[in-house]
Amino acid sequence: MGREMKTRKEYDFANGVRGKYAKRYPDGTNVIAIDPEHTEMFPDSNSVNEAAASSENWRDSFPERHPGVVLRGLRNRDDLTQAELAKKTGMLQSHISEMENGSRSIGKTIAKKFAQVFNTDYKVFL
Repeated sequence: MGREMKTRKEYDFANGVRGKYAKRYPDGTNVIAIDPEHTEMFPDSNSVNEAAASSENWRDSFPERHPGVVLRGLRNRDDLTQAELAKKTGMLQSHISEMENGSRSIGKTIAKKFAQVFNTDYKVFL
């Protein structure tokens, strides 16, 4: 009972830097989380790639996904908070949250604002 627990040196992250490698991660990785009810249809990465390759439009392969998922992914990739993105685009943070959750649509004008911020084609948000 009087024994003091010491953290092993290799497990001590007291001097770690939060997010040090966060920006580097998306550049070298494409991770897609598949909802549990779809794991039978897409049991591995090959099945996902085949479905995507056989489709002209990603929405055909993943109909339950909406442009807000793309928005959230790009925002996270660029390490931006919703508040920071709102400031860059002149929008309300609550509207960005609603777009990411699919309860607010992203129109062409707003899609073009996002495209400028994320240096991408505006059509990915439509």
